[in-house]
Parts: sequence; C-alpha cells; structure tokens
Amino acid sequence: MKSILLIEDSPVLLENTAEILTLANYKVFSTANSKEGIGIAIRKRLDLIIIDMKMADIEGHELLKAIRCSQGMGKTPMIFLAETTEKSCTKQDLVGFDDALLAKPFDGDQLLHAVGRYLQN
Repeated sequence: MKSILLIEDSPVLLENTAEILTLANYKVFSTANSKEGIGIAIRKRLDLIIIDMKMADIEGHELLKAIRCSQGMGKTPMIFLAETTEKSCTKQDLVGFDDALLAKPFDGDQLLHAVGRYLQN
C-alpha cells in the first residue's frame, strides 16, 4: 500500500481529501500543522506528499525547502494544492522540482489523476 502525507490547513479540505485517498486504498497521514507535517515526513517512509501552498503558519515554498532538506526526502514527489487566484504560486516557483500543481477547487477524479501520475498501484 502506497503512503501519502497530506498537509492542508483547511479542516474540511483536509478531511475530504484524506477520505478520497483512503477510499482509493492509500495509507494517508494527514495534518493541518506544517511543523507536524515536517515531523511526519522525516519519521515515515512516504511515497508522495501533498502540500497546501498557502498554509497559515508557513508558505508552501518554505515547507517544500524544509522537507527537501530533510535526510532522504529529496526524491519524494510532491503535489501542491493552490487556489487558482494565487499569483505567487506558479510552475515557475517549482523549477528544479518534478512536482505537480493542483488547482483548488478540485474533485476526486482530478486528485486521483494527479496522484496516479506519481504512484503506480
């Protein structure tokens, strides 16, 4: 079973996204706290990380750097969740990383398609 870490500070989106992934047979670790997310990323062997680009306590870019700098996390693929109106969140911001940008709002099919690009069950 593939494992996914979901870091999202919207309780509703966190719960709904985690449920979609769980029903699709992924092992999901979820948190609304970026520092807790970094801790989970360090402690667990993950196949994919999904991160909200606009966290209340840290920007997605900074969270990306913190996770990438952690031992063994450099190759873990990441998907970024971003509001379509966020001008600061573009593919250019992610240059150098093989990561996806998934626009909010998204539906279950869009989420699973994005996840499927990185994980083969």
